[in-house]
Amino acid sequence: MSNKNLLFFFVLSWALVACKTEQGTNSESLKQREQEFLEELTTRFTKILTENMRKDSLGIVSRVGEIHNQTSFPWMNQEKVLNENAHFLLTQLSSSLCYGLDTCFYDVERMREIEHQLILDTANVDLLVEGNYLFSKNYVVFASQLKYGLMNHKNEDSVYFEWKVDSLTDADLTEMKNGLYHHELAQTIENLEPTFVQYKQLRHAWTNYLEGKKFGTEKKRVTSLKEDSTLAYQNARDALVIYQYLDSLQSENDSIFGVALKQFQFDNNLATDGRIGSATSFALSQSNRDRKLSVLASLEKYKWENLEADSLLYVNIPSYELKVIERNKVAKTHRAVVGKTIHQTPSFSANMDYLILNPYWHIPKSISSKEILPKLKKDSNLVAKKGYTIYDNNRNVIDASSVDWSKVSASSFNYRISQTRGGGTALGRVKFIFTNKHSIYMHDTPAKSLFKNDVRAYSHGCVRLEYPLELATYLISRKDKNFTQDSVENFVKTGQQKRINLDYPLTVSLRYFCCEGTPDGKMKFYRDIYNKETQLKSSLDRLFYPKSE
Repeated sequence: MSNKNLLFFFVLSWALVACKTEQGTNSESLKQREQEFLEELTTRFTKILTENMRKDSLGIVSRVGEIHNQTSFPWMNQEKVLNENAHFLLTQLSSSLCYGLDTCFYDVERMREIEHQLILDTANVDLLVEGNYLFSKNYVVFASQLKYGLMNHKNEDSVYFEWKVDSLTDADLTEMKNGLYHHELAQTIENLEPTFVQYKQLRHAWTNYLEGKKFGTEKKRVTSLKEDSTLAYQNARDALVIYQYLDSLQSENDSIFGVALKQFQFDNNLATDGRIGSATSFALSQSNRDRKLSVLASLEKYKWENLEADSLLYVNIPSYELKVIERNKVAKTHRAVVGKTIHQTPSFSANMDYLILNPYWHIPKSISSKEILPKLKKDSNLVAKKGYTIYDNNRNVIDASSVDWSKVSASSFNYRISQTRGGGTALGRVKFIFTNKHSIYMHDTPAKSLFKNDVRAYSHGCVRLEYPLELATYLISRKDKNFTQDSVENFVKTGQQKRINLDYPLTVSLRYFCCEGTPDGKMKFYRDIYNKETQLKSSLDRLFYPKSE
């Protein structure tokens, strides 16, 4: 190598070493500045937590501190602006009505401002610290309301708003941290929500229903055809315009009106016959805000309890339906008849023990003394006609003709009546028993025509089922595949009573929700037949609409 080339080599080597040294120095300097920046953010954030902790009567700030045990700034990315966690949470808060909540509970406007300002002023310490606190605080509030709802419902006659932050468990906080630090907030939100299939369908349908919908208080009283047919149709047209099923130009077109009316009937679980009967006129007389409050009430109530079970017979009383739910999917649906307003079917859960084919009916005293006694007084042959057996207080069978029924009153009625004509009783061909304090059960009925009606509240509280032998076969065949629909029906024809124990876990849940979502994402609204949601809707109305619109 020549001296000239050797000199060039040494100069180049020296330059490279010097460059690496300078790069190392710059890298160390950058790391130090980054560390100092993070330390300043942490110090400022800790100061905010400390200051707010002193006035934190709701426990929100302490929960914020608990979710920051891995890093103090989970809402910030390397570019010193809000990250995907923050953008996702802000989107959910902005559309919180989809969850039955409202943006009024969150600092959405200020959070949007911070999001925008940080784009223009990256790494602004004041904005990052404030944003970190606000996003964490609202995450805690949103999570608590998503899982536990908005209302204190310990006394159903006095339901009121309550912050539920202190209801968050250690498991909830772990779930929240996992979602935050692993960038899986969407999964966390889904995990915090009720997972029951009926809730999921309602949420999906409600999200679809919200698009372009106005929820004002305006409504139109619609009379039924029996009252005034001309006025009924005119007012129905006006109502459908108000509720956005028609626009004003379409309302006079009879064909378009008929389609809109049938769609409204479908959405309100009514026969789609295009006629304005009493049930249709009642539904048409409710405002869109009434319907919104029904959804808010239902989403709220789903958050109050766990309705999951591997096998579930689920009756939503206002829908007049029983659903067989297996592994959180609807397997079968049966129409149902529920209790009259004076004999309301209660809401409760119990385990189904057994079913009885060709059941005898041991008539409750409330029915025998108030309903059968007056008929006995009028018809001496009633006992033979109906297949009744009458017992005295000592359970001795007595001859009905030996009693002067004209002298017996409801208060002095000291008899028991049973109907033992197998398969021919008011219970029909099968009875499903789930032990409970209300003495409620499900059964067949001879009155099949009632299942065609829109309103099916006719019983004394028990639940009557359409096609109950299909349900019986379904339940029995789960334990014994030899049982088929034919074998069950053949046994029923014998008239003999038979008890069949199920011997596997099966929960029966009777609940009360005035709306549901269909599997294809459509809303269904039901009449509040017992006025059970009046108090809750009133409380939600005051919460969501503190001032009259």
